[in-house]
Amino acid sequence: MIGSDQFLENLSTHLRNTITGGLTLATTLNHREVSPAHLLFALAEEKGSVGVEILKKLKIDKKLIFNLLSLTPKTEKDEETNKPKIPELSETAQRALEKAMLLAYEEEHVYVGTEHLLFGIVNCEDVHIESILKQAGINIETVEEQVDIVLESTNKFPNLDDVKSTLEQISNLANSRQHTRNQSIKTKKKKKKESVLGIFTTDLTNKNSQKNLDPVIGREEEIDRIINILSRRTKNNP
Repeated sequence: MIGSDQFLENLSTHLRNTITGGLTLATTLNHREVSPAHLLFALAEEKGSVGVEILKKLKIDKKLIFNLLSLTPKTEKDEETNKPKIPELSETAQRALEKAMLLAYEEEHVYVGTEHLLFGIVNCEDVHIESILKQAGINIETVEEQVDIVLESTNKFPNLDDVKSTLEQISNLANSRQHTRNQSIKTKKKKKKESVLGIFTTDLTNKNSQKNLDPVIGREEEIDRIINILSRRTKNNP
């Protein structure tokens, strides 16, 4: 048995949302306990989490989970408040969380995520979970294989528990590198276009350069002489 204070510190945001969702669902359905099936349904509802992506890949329909939950007997309301009693985690649900924590510890992860919980859920020896997997045509080993694939990726990204965020980070990184590469190419092209003549001389035909030049007046003879000299095949020494 585990206490809430012991594991809440290391839960990812998605996992906390999943546990809260399971508790809310059990309360709404007037169930006495939060079972692994409640957690599995809440996990299937947690968009953007790693766990929900695995469920999608395995094609586990949340309607199948809900149909099973709807068969669970309802608890009586509290006589004093006339409200449904707040459900507690069942033994199998606690076992699922314990296995999730143990897996995260063995993998040396700094948090417990939805992928760890999914592993714990299918390995907590719960009859309802076994029934759901059987109806979905999936065995425990298939789920474990998908979780293992994710865990290998998680080892490279220790804080991975949000698919959208991770994809955005990768996309931003790729765009940043491409921008840097494009800037580098543009700089190189500019350097190639700039000739040695352009560095050490001034283009007098450039309109911007002409603005800074004084007009030539009364020097027609000298200009004609310079043109004549520059036009010769062989030139005299100065």
